[in-house]
Amino acid sequence: MMLLILLFVVILNVLCIYLMYRFLKNTNKKEKFIFIAAGVAVMYILTLFAHWISTHGLEEIYTSGTAKDLVIFLFVPINGLIILPAFANSYYIYKQNKLSSNTLIKRMSVLLIPLVIALVLECIFLKNVQVAVTDNIGENNVSTYKQILDQNSVNNTLNNTVEENILSNEMVNEISNSIDDEKISNTTDEANEIIDNELNEKSVNSNRNTTEEDINIVDVEE
Repeated sequence: MMLLILLFVVILNVLCIYLMYRFLKNTNKKEKFIFIAAGVAVMYILTLFAHWISTHGLEEIYTSGTAKDLVIFLFVPINGLIILPAFANSYYIYKQNKLSSNTLIKRMSVLLIPLVIALVLECIFLKNVQVAVTDNIGENNVSTYKQILDQNSVNNTLNNTVEENILSNEMVNEISNSIDDEKISNTTDEANEIIDNELNEKSVNSNRNTTEEDINIVDVEE
């Protein structure tokens, strides 16, 4: 799309320059070059002024850069085609002494009317475009800000969930460790009880055996 626009701008500029060159006819090349350069420069200044008026009050970030250059270079040949070829023809006739200076000025004044109308329309058009672009950028900024807020909310929720999971895991680990400690303690107590029981049984059996041996000794003595 951008390539087509640039091609269109080039075609308009070439057409405007060609028509001025043709209507100047037999005028010497140096004078033709000066006329064409001066005409394009004047159109550029007028178009730049119209663009400045249309963007007055808007932020600079939205009214500068590639878009600004493209708009200016698009309207320069358009404005030039309105007045420059016709003025070149009148100027050539004047140089041939077939037109008085007063008549040339009157023709120039008449040609300025459509140019002024075109510049006013351009100001209105560019103003509307700039406002629409500004509003669109503002809406995009609001949408982006909402997306950032939503993303932050999601991140906060995820962080809270992760923290809760960490706390939950820590509690589970503590409970598990407590249960393991209790099991170990119970196992130790049971082992100690078993050992005590075995020791008691051995002690009882030893006492029993000692008693029986004493009884046997008494019987033998009798």
